[in-house]
Amino acid sequence: MRSFDEPSRSQPSAVGNIARLAYELGREEGADVKTLLSKAGLSRTQMDNPDARLEAKAQIRFLDLVAEALGDDLLGFHLALHFDLRMVGLLYYVFASSSTLNDALRNGARCSSIVNESIRFTVHDGKPATRLAFQSVDIGRQSDRHQIEFW
Repeated sequence: MRSFDEPSRSQPSAVGNIARLAYELGREEGADVKTLLSKAGLSRTQMDNPDARLEAKAQIRFLDLVAEALGDDLLGFHLALHFDLRMVGLLYYVFASSSTLNDALRNGARCSSIVNESIRFTVHDGKPATRLAFQSVDIGRQSDRHQIEFW
């Protein structure tokens, strides 16, 4: 039986670090994060537990609510400016242990779905340049602004 703090298997999930960063910022800025969590379908227990995965759609809703409460149209981008990459655990170690930037990008693309199942990160080698692509998976792309801007 699935606990309340775990997303359903049919919905893409995420490790929730972006939501936790937004939660902390909202708290620091005086936003009513308890109400925002409730509106997004999230709990304080999930925010306090770094091992609890979140339903990706709930994380996206929460980011939108925090952005609105703070009047920050660039919330995802602003969160990324002050974020320690080590916070994403496995993905950080994949990047850090790669010997070249190209290896880091390729290895990161292979592991990115572990961090967030709603985003597919791919690397396309080509001439004259390598292209990076982020694609939404089972999520409406228009709803995913702050999460994509964060990455």
